[in-house]
Amino acid sequence: MQDTKMFSIGAVSKILDISTHALRKGEDRYGAIHPARSAGGDRRYSSEDLERLTRLKTLVDSGQAIGTLVSMSDDELEALIRGLTAPATTEGRPLTVAVIGERLAHELRRAASRMPGVEVAVHAGSA
Repeated sequence: MQDTKMFSIGAVSKILDISTHALRKGEDRYGAIHPARSAGGDRRYSSEDLERLTRLKTLVDSGQAIGTLVSMSDDELEALIRGLTAPATTEGRPLTVAVIGERLAHELRRAASRMPGVEVAVHAGSA
Protein backbone atom coordinates (compact mmCIF):
# COMPACT_ATOMS: atom_id res chain seq x y z
CA MET A 1 0.00 0.00 0.00
CA GLN A 2 1.38 3.39 -1.00
CA ASP A 3 1.65 6.19 1.57
CA THR A 4 -0.77 8.95 0.53
CA LYS A 5 -0.11 11.41 3.34
CA MET A 6 0.51 14.87 1.96
CA PHE A 7 2.14 17.83 3.70
CA SER A 8 1.62 21.56 3.20
CA ILE A 9 4.60 23.82 2.56
CA GLY A 10 4.19 25.19 6.09
CA ALA A 11 4.39 21.72 7.62
CA VAL A 12 7.48 20.83 5.58
CA SER A 13 9.04 24.15 6.56
CA LYS A 14 8.58 23.36 10.25
CA ILE A 15 9.66 19.72 9.99
CA LEU A 16 12.89 20.58 8.16
CA ASP A 17 13.48 23.98 9.74
CA ILE A 18 13.70 25.60 6.29
CA SER A 19 11.85 28.75 5.30
CA THR A 20 8.95 28.44 2.88
CA HIS A 21 10.84 30.89 0.66
CA ALA A 22 13.85 28.52 0.51
CA LEU A 23 11.56 25.58 -0.29
CA ARG A 24 9.98 27.49 -3.16
CA LYS A 25 13.39 28.58 -4.47
CA GLY A 26 14.66 25.01 -4.27
CA GLU A 27 11.78 23.96 -6.46
CA ASP A 28 11.74 26.93 -8.87
CA ARG A 29 15.47 27.56 -9.28
CA TYR A 30 16.96 24.10 -8.88
CA GLY A 31 14.11 21.68 -9.59
CA ALA A 32 14.97 19.87 -6.35
CA ILE A 33 11.51 18.31 -6.23
CA HIS A 34 8.20 18.72 -7.97
CA PRO A 35 5.42 18.63 -5.37
CA ALA A 36 1.83 17.98 -6.35
CA ARG A 37 -0.62 20.86 -6.30
CA SER A 38 -4.02 21.11 -4.66
CA ALA A 39 -7.06 22.26 -6.62
CA GLY A 40 -6.30 25.76 -5.31
CA GLY A 41 -2.66 25.59 -6.48
CA ASP A 42 -1.06 25.03 -3.07
CA ARG A 43 2.01 22.80 -2.95
CA ARG A 44 1.41 19.33 -1.48
CA TYR A 45 4.51 17.36 -0.52
CA SER A 46 4.45 13.56 -0.35
CA SER A 47 6.40 11.48 2.16
CA GLU A 48 8.88 10.75 -0.65
CA ASP A 49 9.29 14.49 -1.29
CA LEU A 50 9.92 15.01 2.42
CA GLU A 51 12.52 12.24 2.52
CA ARG A 52 14.36 13.67 -0.50
CA LEU A 53 14.29 17.16 1.01
CA THR A 54 15.65 15.73 4.26
CA ARG A 55 18.56 14.15 2.37
CA LEU A 56 19.24 17.36 0.47
CA LYS A 57 19.15 19.45 3.66
CA THR A 58 21.53 17.07 5.42
CA LEU A 59 24.04 17.40 2.62
CA VAL A 60 23.64 21.16 2.17
CA ASP A 61 24.10 21.61 5.92
CA SER A 62 27.35 19.64 5.60
CA GLY A 63 28.65 22.07 2.97
CA GLN A 64 27.56 20.46 -0.30
CA ALA A 65 26.25 22.70 -3.11
CA ILE A 66 22.53 22.29 -3.78
CA GLY A 67 23.09 22.79 -7.52
CA THR A 68 25.26 19.68 -7.60
CA LEU A 69 22.97 17.57 -5.43
CA VAL A 70 19.63 18.07 -7.17
CA SER A 71 20.59 15.99 -10.20
CA MET A 72 21.55 13.00 -8.04
CA SER A 73 19.31 10.02 -7.39
CA ASP A 74 18.11 9.24 -3.88
CA ASP A 75 20.56 6.31 -3.77
CA GLU A 76 23.45 8.63 -4.67
CA LEU A 77 22.37 11.11 -1.99
CA GLU A 78 22.20 8.30 0.59
CA ALA A 79 25.70 7.17 -0.37
CA LEU A 80 27.01 10.70 0.18
CA ILE A 81 25.29 10.87 3.55
CA ARG A 82 26.77 7.53 4.60
CA GLY A 83 30.18 8.93 3.69
CA LEU A 84 29.64 11.88 6.03
CA THR A 85 29.36 9.80 9.17
CA ALA A 86 31.63 7.10 10.47
CA PRO A 87 29.88 4.25 12.22
CA ALA A 88 29.22 5.03 15.87
CA THR A 89 30.53 2.11 17.88
CA THR A 90 31.82 1.35 21.32
CA GLU A 91 34.62 -1.20 21.17
CA GLY A 92 33.17 -2.76 18.03
CA ARG A 93 29.62 -2.89 19.40
CA PRO A 94 26.72 -0.78 18.13
CA LEU A 95 25.92 2.36 20.09
CA THR A 96 22.59 1.74 21.81
CA VAL A 97 20.50 4.73 22.82
CA ALA A 98 17.38 5.20 24.89
CA VAL A 99 15.12 8.15 24.12
CA ILE A 100 12.08 9.78 25.67
CA GLY A 101 9.07 10.37 23.45
CA GLU A 102 7.41 8.39 20.69
CA ARG A 103 8.12 11.00 18.01
CA LEU A 104 11.87 11.18 18.67
CA ALA A 105 12.15 7.39 18.73
CA HIS A 106 10.22 7.20 15.45
CA GLU A 107 12.38 9.86 13.77
CA LEU A 108 15.60 8.19 14.95
CA ARG A 109 14.46 4.84 13.57
CA ARG A 110 13.59 6.49 10.24
CA ALA A 111 17.05 8.09 10.14
CA ALA A 112 18.80 4.80 10.93
CA SER A 113 20.28 4.53 7.43
CA ARG A 114 22.18 7.76 8.09
CA MET A 115 23.46 6.57 11.48
CA PRO A 116 25.32 3.31 10.99
CA GLY A 117 25.99 1.52 14.24
CA VAL A 118 23.29 3.36 16.21
CA GLU A 119 20.33 1.40 17.51
CA VAL A 120 17.28 2.73 19.33
CA ALA A 121 16.71 -0.04 21.84
CA VAL A 122 14.06 1.42 24.15
CA HIS A 123 12.01 4.52 24.45
CA ALA A 124 9.64 5.91 27.03
CA GLY A 125 6.39 7.41 25.82
CA SER A 126 5.44 10.98 26.56
CA ALA A 127 3.40 11.56 29.68
